[in-house]
Amino acid sequence: MIQVNLKRLLSKKEVSALIDEATCLINSPLMIKDLDGRVLLGDVGKDDLLKHPISIGDKVIGWVFGGEKANVLASLLSHLATVEYDKKILGRETLEKYKEITLIYDSAEKLAASLDPKEVAQLVVDEVKKVIKADYVSIMLMNEETSIFEILAAAGKEYYPKVSLRAGEGIVGCVVLTGKAEIVNDVFSDSRYVVRVYYDKLFEAGDNGNA
Repeated sequence: MIQVNLKRLLSKKEVSALIDEATCLINSPLMIKDLDGRVLLGDVGKDDLLKHPISIGDKVIGWVFGGEKANVLASLLSHLATVEYDKKILGRETLEKYKEITLIYDSAEKLAASLDPKEVAQLVVDEVKKVIKADYVSIMLMNEETSIFEILAAAGKEYYPKVSLRAGEGIVGCVVLTGKAEIVNDVFSDSRYVVRVYYDKLFEAGDNGNA
């Protein structure tokens, strides 16, 4: 989670200069504290002052104590903290984009070296698992003869290596029917989630029920 350190923000030269200017304009006792009550700036002995929040959006990260005019300084620090937060967000997004581009480039090189569908699929799931940090990733392909979706490649702990599904079965089967991608954060709580173990044996025995 991205956070802005108020003490570090106040220590920046440009911020310190702005605080000095604001203090001169306000011309009254001021004190700045963090959320833990530590005094970061000002007169420690002034406890009878008004309390003005320093915030990023609706999240308070500190307080400016002073008269009514001290609200100006609190607003200024809130703005500077928000700018700092936005910079951190932009930095993280840039890093993520860089990782994505690197992944695409590396994957393209590996894919170019192989034309075998299984090898290509395995390369894809291996790289995807690294990026999204998933416990398990798999690619399913429909068997044209049986119309059953079977695992072509997988990465991670493969609980059911022979799991297979028909269109309409489970979450995967529903996505196939609707043609709409889905993000399911907890598959085990989804009523559509099914696991068909060793489907071929069950199918040959005439049992079409879910395992």
